Amino acid sequence: MANIKSFNQGANELTPSQITMLLRKVFAKGGHQMPICLCGKPGIGKSQCIQQVCREFGVSYEGGNYHEIRASMVVDSSDLTGLPVVTKKMRVGNGSSEEYEPTTMYSRPDQLPIDTPSLSDEERNKLHVIFFDEINRSSDPSIMNAIFQVTTEFKIGPHKLLPNVVILLALNPEAEGYLVNSMDPALINRLCFLFMNASFADWKEYATKKGINQGIIDFLEAHRDLLSHDGIIKTDGADKRFPTPRAWENVNRQIDLFGFDFESDKKEEQDVAYKVIAGVIGEQTAIDFVTFMRTNANARPFTGAEIVDGYLGNERIQRIIKATDSKGLRKYDTTKVQQTLAGVQDIVKKEKDKLSVKQLANILGFLVDIPIEQSMGFQNMLTVDISSDFTNWFFTTLGGNKSLGSLWKCLQDNTKKYASNRKASTI
Repeated sequence: MANIKSFNQGANELTPSQITMLLRKVFAKGGHQMPICLCGKPGIGKSQCIQQVCREFGVSYEGGNYHEIRASMVVDSSDLTGLPVVTKKMRVGNGSSEEYEPTTMYSRPDQLPIDTPSLSDEERNKLHVIFFDEINRSSDPSIMNAIFQVTTEFKIGPHKLLPNVVILLALNPEAEGYLVNSMDPALINRLCFLFMNASFADWKEYATKKGINQGIIDFLEAHRDLLSHDGIIKTDGADKRFPTPRAWENVNRQIDLFGFDFESDKKEEQDVAYKVIAGVIGEQTAIDFVTFMRTNANARPFTGAEIVDGYLGNERIQRIIKATDSKGLRKYDTTKVQQTLAGVQDIVKKEKDKLSVKQLANILGFLVDIPIEQSMGFQNMLTVDISSDFTNWFFTTLGGNKSLGSLWKCLQDNTKKYASNRKASTI
């Protein structure tokens, strides 16, 4: 049996963006191309790369053209080959009939896109993707033989796959602590292996689009070695939880789910946050992350995306934006507001034709809560950097929304008061 680990050398590794670029080419070509096997550590993003390209090409479960099969979940080879069915030919004559020549046939497996005479040309030529995940976690030779036939002959038993099928596979490395099996050299020789490694630049772009907590992004910017584990799980009783791109996304979900406030001085809240996060990425990484979040909770400015996509729904951000010290001075100072405002402006400029009413409402709420001088600067930017027509549309849309009436009136009152004070100061 061949050892996959022996192939896994740095010179062969590709980043997630390179993987998706290659998959796009394969999908565009379609047909029965050489199957591609993605190799990489757990949680590194192999499945996400595949799913991203599938979405781009309209391949989905709902559309009936995405077929994901986990080798570890296939109980019996008949799940792929179909069950044997005995059929007999019929001879009719002299007013009677009789069966003869009993034949064993295999029923058509439902998990695979099989070609049948009843399909229309459009249905027959539709792009399908078969994704065999955890390919080296099955030790049953009959199951592996069935997968071998699908990937090398594009058929299963007597049933041929549709003509426009792309086959992809994924596996974890053969390393200490992983329950994986060596693969047949004959199968290895028929696959194109792409070895995938984590890339912070790729992950940061993905995380920003996904709306991952900015604190997580900032932490990993400063601790890039903690984006992904080295792939070796210790078997000496040490903590087996470890960080991966997938695990950090789960940390983000836990922060949203429990509403952790890293500024809180309540020891119980700190302890709970630490333990929940440690349950995902391990104890030492959780200590480093929670310490970073507590230290930097007030240090960094919020991003434009945090404001545009969720300001009104995030009480913590609103509280920080509006907080004042004992002298009545804003804790979220002018410099930070300006940095956040610059991010909001960038989004408005780039997405001006796509902004939803909800996003406009978040911007409005932010403009109300920041110093009026900076709010007015933003309003002027709309006209100077975009157009007066856009400014009119922006504020007409906000003013015409009844649910935003109080916020809209507050912004108008603040603006009038600011203009009145400026006029008085010049007299």
